Amino acid sequence: MKIISKFHDYYDSIQGYGFDPTIVYIRNRDEIYKHDLSKSIPSLRLNGLYNNGYKHSLGDIGEIYFCGKRYRFVNFIKSINEKTIFLYFYSLESLLYYLAKAYKKDIKKRSKAIQKYMKPYEKECKEFYSINNDFEQNTKLHEQFNTPIFTVYNKNDKPDIVINPSLKNMNFQKIFDPYRAFQEIDMFLSGVLQSPENKIVYINDNDMRDKKGFNNMSFKKEKWKHI
Repeated sequence: MKIISKFHDYYDSIQGYGFDPTIVYIRNRDEIYKHDLSKSIPSLRLNGLYNNGYKHSLGDIGEIYFCGKRYRFVNFIKSINEKTIFLYFYSLESLLYYLAKAYKKDIKKRSKAIQKYMKPYEKECKEFYSINNDFEQNTKLHEQFNTPIFTVYNKNDKPDIVINPSLKNMNFQKIFDPYRAFQEIDMFLSGVLQSPENKIVYINDNDMRDKKGFNNMSFKKEKWKHI
């Protein structure tokens, strides 16, 4: 797979090991505002978490459509000494563990921290991460937006959909390493979407014959009448 893009993503380096030039991924970023798909993302109430100078505020919530499958995420913005860090969590377990760790550095006390601070949110978070993935339905959306990757948000200050987002900025390495991500995109483009550069136009036999300058008698012996 050959990638044509104005930005670099974490899996791009795999091209250095060789690629099939007939599969082309034209990775143009685009933003769509006011799309009904954003309504499918439920809201969460995990804002305003503080601990000894650490401030955890809820950033983006949404989901990534990646090669026919949906990955829902919660993004937290953490501020430490005027430095801002963006963290993405793709599972309930990783989210609860991180928040408990933020409150309690002692490993033995983290389970109690989860019960104390996160118990009111646990059911809501569990429902948030429960996704019924329908490959066929997801693929229809990929075809609609003509891309193997897009992100859906439900925040008013964000576009509802981002076509071809930068996955390295969303910690997507937690889901797929660079090789696996590259391989998944390559297979999805060639086997499901098919890159626009790689689509085959089929011509029927008669049209192909005429295009080559032949006629319906070119490969037949003509019958001669004896005079």
